[in-house]
Amino acid sequence: MKNPYQILGVSESSTDETIRKAWLEKVRQYSPETAPEKFKEIRDAFEKIKSKPDRLRHFLFSTDCYIDSPVEALTAELEDISKRRPPSLKFFQNLISQTFNQLK
Repeated sequence: MKNPYQILGVSESSTDETIRKAWLEKVRQYSPETAPEKFKEIRDAFEKIKSKPDRLRHFLFSTDCYIDSPVEALTAELEDISKRRPPSLKFFQNLISQTFNQLK
């Protein structure tokens, strides 16, 4: 799959509301009746990054590589590491407690 941020035309720092608005705009542009493949691609991208926990899950566990070669991926990772901010401890505590609450 392509980069979901590029598919929706949003940045990685976008809010839930910004992502939702971009998704609705794309859905209006590519309806399931007129462009079913494009609609599926847009829907899948939105599902991956629609909320902060989803974006974190995508960031941490995605095996998609949006770069052509492993060398380019490693280079990009080394260059971009200063731009990444890890989630706060409170965020992880909330995520873990929500997960365990769902298991009850």
